[in-house]
Amino acid sequence: MRFFRLVILACAVSGTIVACGSGESNVESGNRLGYLHYGNGAEPQGLDPHVVTGVPENHIVRALFEGLAVKNPKTLEPEPGVAERWDISDDGTVYTFHLNPQARWSNGETMTASDYVWSWHRALHPDTGSLYAYMLYPVVNAEAYSKREITDFDAVGVKALDDQTLQVTLNASTPYFLQLMDHYSTFAVHPETVLTHGKMTDRFTPWTRVGSIVSNGPFT
Repeated sequence: MRFFRLVILACAVSGTIVACGSGESNVESGNRLGYLHYGNGAEPQGLDPHVVTGVPENHIVRALFEGLAVKNPKTLEPEPGVAERWDISDDGTVYTFHLNPQARWSNGETMTASDYVWSWHRALHPDTGSLYAYMLYPVVNAEAYSKREITDFDAVGVKALDDQTLQVTLNASTPYFLQLMDHYSTFAVHPETVLTHGKMTDRFTPWTRVGSIVSNGPFT
């Protein structure tokens, strides 16, 4: 996967965004340098997928991270992302995601199913305080864990069968479940990077800053 730099700009001249301080347009400089110039509109609250909630954050987080599935830009139907394919049980309650063996973190490490188990644990942990934890409530015992009704995360229906296979068990058939895999609250984060800067559930720590962040999207 080729990685590019994401540059957030808010400068416009006569309705056309141009490179600040030069006659070269952002399209021209972006093509030359491999940059994406994006008019984000506002300063982001942060870049932690399990903490942020706003549209400005969404724009950047989705450029830095990729989910198990992504939406086709024309049909909006789920397509392979980090998962190269998936199997769904006949009753629609068990999803088995097969991760693309070429999926990498930006530090070169291979992404694993355990990264997702750890990340969903973090997203659902009540101390993390994710306002989008409910996105994972279709998963068995996810809501109960998030609301402190149970304390054993092993009871939640997400398991790493091996390094490249993630199994998710739902409370009931949920036809829109694959669509949720493209919401940033369900994205994986790099466990070691998060823990380098604090506990699993710490919020707004420096792990998302330049020089520290490890992500898996196209712009990093």
